Amino acid sequence: MNKIVHFIKTRGIFIVLLITGLYYGCRALWNLSNTLLYAHEAVVLPAVVVDVRQRPFESFNEALRYGNLPWDGDISYRPILRFTMPAGIVIRAYTAPDLDNSDYSAGEQVEIITHPHDPNQAHVYKWKFLWGADCMLLGLGALMGIPAWFKLFPRKARTKSARTQ
Repeated sequence: MNKIVHFIKTRGIFIVLLITGLYYGCRALWNLSNTLLYAHEAVVLPAVVVDVRQRPFESFNEALRYGNLPWDGDISYRPILRFTMPAGIVIRAYTAPDLDNSDYSAGEQVEIITHPHDPNQAHVYKWKFLWGADCMLLGLGALMGIPAWFKLFPRKARTKSARTQ
């Protein structure tokens, strides 16, 4: 029992880092698998930017959630789109849920990705909107979990070779 208490006292921060890294990594993999299923079922359609809503990012976290790395005072641009669904239904004045730090202009052609039967799932077709935030979360999990793993569970071969020298 004393060995366990000593292990937790001396390496408690690494245990927390490992658990947090595993949580972030698993959460990111879950989100990425859901995104993969969505991308498999979705269609890519041309759209026209009708108007653009501008506002500053509310927080650093909001910008990261949309795959942006903001600088102080960055403005987010939310395009208002017009596009035609595969069934021939024209969707007018759809506000894309994505916040981007690149400016759009009225009349600009963009690609969107959406479920073929639900225009409410439409997103501007950019890598960072589909995969960016989850890849950053996976990287954060790896950045926390992998060093903690090696600190908590050192390889036996390294300890044996160190003893023989």
